[in-house]
Amino acid sequence: MERELDTILLKLSKENEDPIPLANAIKSYINIKTDLDALGVKDLHTEERQNLSVSDEDFLRKQRCLAESTLIKTKILAKLHHDLFLSDLEQDYLT
Repeated sequence: MERELDTILLKLSKENEDPIPLANAIKSYINIKTDLDALGVKDLHTEERQNLSVSDEDFLRKQRCLAESTLIKTKILAKLHHDLFLSDLEQDYLT
C-alpha cells in the first residue's frame, strides 16, 4: 500500500512539474544567425501595391504564394538546423 501511494504521489509530482522552468530559461540566451536575404523576406511589398494596374485578386494570390514559399523555406531551415531528414519534395525544392 505504501509503495502504491508513493507511486501515485510521484506521478502527481511529475504531472505538476514545469517542463521548462522559467528561472533557467531566463538565464540562457539563444543566438540564431539567419540570412534573411536568402529567404526573400525583405522584399518591398509596398512598391508593388502602388501599381494600380495589379488587381486585388492578383496581389493577394502573389502574397499568398510568397507566404507559402517563406513557410516552406522556414520549415526546411528548421529541419536542417535540427539535423532532421528532408522529404523528397523538400530535397527537390532545394535543388
